[in-house]
Amino acid sequence: MLISGWIKYGTCSVVGRNQTGEIYWGKIAEYCNEHCSFDSPRDVIACRNHFNYMSKILNKWIGAYEGAKAQELYACGKNVQFTLMEE
Repeated sequence: MLISGWIKYGTCSVVGRNQTGEIYWGKIAEYCNEHCSFDSPRDVIACRNHFNYMSKILNKWIGAYEGAKAQELYACGKNVQFTLMEE
C-alpha cells in the first residue's frame, strides 16, 4: 500500500510536484491507513521512514538484478561469462 500511495500521489501531474513534503506524505499516510488495518494508524514520519528503508533495499536488489540480467544478455545463451567486471 505504501508504494501504491507513493505512485498515486507522486506521479499525479496536477499536484505531484506542487505540494510540500508534509502534505505529500500526509496523503500517502492517509491512503495507507484507509486501505490497511494497523493496530495504530501510521503517521507521516512512520510512512516516510519505512518508504526510505524499503527504497534502499529495493534499489540494491534492482542493481543486482540488472547486473545479472546484463551478464545473461552478454552470454546470449552461450556458455560465456563476462570477465571484465572489475574494469
